[in-house]
Parts: sequence; structure tokens; C-alpha cells
Amino acid sequence: MQKERPVHLVGIGGCNTSALAGALHQRGYTVTGFDIANGPNVRALTQAGIQVSIGHASSNLSDSTQLVVASLVAVGRTNP
Repeated sequence: MQKERPVHLVGIGGCNTSALAGALHQRGYTVTGFDIANGPNVRALTQAGIQVSIGHASSNLSDSTQLVVASLVAVGRTNP
């Protein structure tokens, strides 16, 4: 994977996805994501410099996104 091209996490505020986002960010990857609510994990990721959008919308994805990781348990398969 290219570190400068975003890895986008759907449901980034969850326990597992927020941990993955933090680990990727610490390794120098560009990380973005969205979640339905602005909870403590989302605030911590934002403070670390990760771009997080509130609300699930495919328009939040960058054209340069190289990988999308989704928490299907939290988000479901019908998420846009």
C-alpha cells in the first residue's frame, strides 16, 4: 500500500476500527474515516490528526482512496 493514498475506515469510532486507524496512522499512512457519532474514540483520532467525518456518505470518500475497511457488524452491508 502507498502511505500517501488514504485508507478509509467506515465505522472508525468502533473499538477495533479505531485501533486499526491509530496503528496505520502511527506507521505513517494517511487515514480517513467516518462514523455515525462523535464519540470518545472519534475525538481521540481527530486529536491525533486523522480526518473523521460524522455521518455515513460515499461522498466522504476521496477519489485517491486506495482501500476501504468497513466494520460490517457495526455498519452493515447496505451502507452506501
